[in-house]
Amino acid sequence: MISNKVVSTLLAAFAILIVSCAVLMGFQVLLSSLHDTVAARALQWIGFGCVILLITDVVLLVGALSVRALEQDRHRPNDN
Repeated sequence: MISNKVVSTLLAAFAILIVSCAVLMGFQVLLSSLHDTVAARALQWIGFGCVILLITDVVLLVGALSVRALEQDRHRPNDN
């Protein structure tokens, strides 16, 4: 059974990763406009890594929620 703590952790990580990606990409655009290409490129790759973590978190969150829904459906009596 997937506990509430696991789902809460995945939801918190989802929110943190969205904000982190937005801040990193915004700062990357700022550095790019200041013509600091090395730092902008580094932040771009860090941002891509953050997006990969975000996608992984979404897949895990959807999987955890679907397992919880299936477990709740299995424990509910049939209304036939």
